[in-house]
Amino acid sequence: DVADVSSAIDFLIAQTPTDPTRIGSAGISYGAGLSLLGAAQDNRLRAIAAMSGWGALADQLYGNGVPNVTWATVLESSAYLTGRVDPDLSARVAQVRDPDTSQAAIQSIVAWSAVRSPSSYVDALNRNGTAVMLANAWNDGIFAPNQLIRLFEGLTGPKRLMFAPGDHATLTISASSAAS
Repeated sequence: DVADVSSAIDFLIAQTPTDPTRIGSAGISYGAGLSLLGAAQDNRLRAIAAMSGWGALADQLYGNGVPNVTWATVLESSAYLTGRVDPDLSARVAQVRDPDTSQAAIQSIVAWSAVRSPSSYVDALNRNGTAVMLANAWNDGIFAPNQLIRLFEGLTGPKRLMFAPGDHATLTISASSAAS
C-alpha cells in the first residue's frame, strides 16, 4: 500500500498541473498511517496531515503488554473490507486473540508490526524535512493518543500535535462531511 502512495504522486504529476515541490497528503485512520509511511519513503511528500492514525502498531496490539483483542479484530475486519490483506495478518491476529500466545510469538508480532509503524521511520521523515500534523481524539479506542505523542517528540521538522474530545475519527469524519 505504501508503494501506492508513490504511484498516486507519479500519476498526479503526470496528469495534472501540479507543482512537484508542493505535494502533501492527508488521511484519516488507515489513510493517516499511509500518509506518514508514504512520506518516509517518498521525499516528494512535503506535508502530512495524519488524523486518527497510529505511530507504533505494536502499542495498539500489545499496549503495556496487554493484548487488544477488540482492536486486532477491527484491524483484521477492516483490512478484508477495504484493501489488500497482508498474508500474515490473520495468523498475527489469531495470536493476539490467544491467551496462551508465547512471549516469543508476541516479540515476533512486535517485530512484524514495526515495519508497519510510522514511528519506525522518524529518521526518514526528519531527513526528508516533512511537515507533519498529527490529530487524534483523547479517548481514541483504536489508536491510543500516547503513542502519537512519542512519534511527535521524535520529529525534528515542522510539526503540530492536536487533540480533541471524542473517539476514533469522530471529529475528523464529521468535519470532513461538513466541509463537503
